[in-house]
Amino acid sequence: ESGYKSCRIVPGLPEFMSGNTNRLYLLGKKVDGWLIRMGLKKIDSYVLFSPHMKERLPIGDKPNTHMEGIFNAVDMTNEHVEKEKYKTILYTGNISRRMGIPNLIEAFRLIPNPDYRLWIRGNGECKGLVLQAMKEDSRIVYFDPMPKSELFRLQKKATVLINPVFSSQTFTRYFFPSKTMEYLASGTPTIMARLACLPQDYESHLFFLDDESVEGIKNKIIEVCEKTQTELDAFGKTAAEFILTEKNEHKQAGKIFALINSVKRKYKSI
Repeated sequence: ESGYKSCRIVPGLPEFMSGNTNRLYLLGKKVDGWLIRMGLKKIDSYVLFSPHMKERLPIGDKPNTHMEGIFNAVDMTNEHVEKEKYKTILYTGNISRRMGIPNLIEAFRLIPNPDYRLWIRGNGECKGLVLQAMKEDSRIVYFDPMPKSELFRLQKKATVLINPVFSSQTFTRYFFPSKTMEYLASGTPTIMARLACLPQDYESHLFFLDDESVEGIKNKIIEVCEKTQTELDAFGKTAAEFILTEKNEHKQAGKIFALINSVKRKYKSI
């Protein structure tokens, strides 16, 4: 067999890219997914952001590799940023129910300590909920849109970064949250659930929720924030080095090149 061989990079599955529950929207996504799957049958190899995507794609025994994303450090700032004087928890990203924003707000409000702060930057269906929470608890702050370089500074200022989405959400099996790389690269420790999509090499660089409930989020926030700043800085520095050295464009693109070369060798031998 000869001719052009195709490699498809799959960052996400259409049916899980939105939390929209409108029936017409969901029907449209089913049709969209069917059409995509029909086209995928002509693809020779795959790069998957989650290895579990194989459960829902017509891959069969075709060559594939797992590459969860590439971290681009272009917008990062290397300047030293002083930590906020309060114990500050920061969430950045989509502020929707399926991302756990109501749970995060409820968990934070269970913490009576006046020296804690919750910062949120993002857009989504829960923006109104966040703004209302600000009125009821002055420790909660919502940030308007800002340049990515400013967002990195905000992440560096925080005590801890958090992704409150629970692993029980089906969609978390079939995507990789890109904010994980961004969070770790900031050097600020990160709290999140042990999502099925996470590669094994992230294990030692994250603080995982022991209990995926509102109470569990509260307890883990307190546990991490009460560590010494020296401990947190050391943990965050190791995590940042991991992302910058192991998840950069050279290392991650190397997985794609290796896959393409294996496909070329396979067809040359036929």
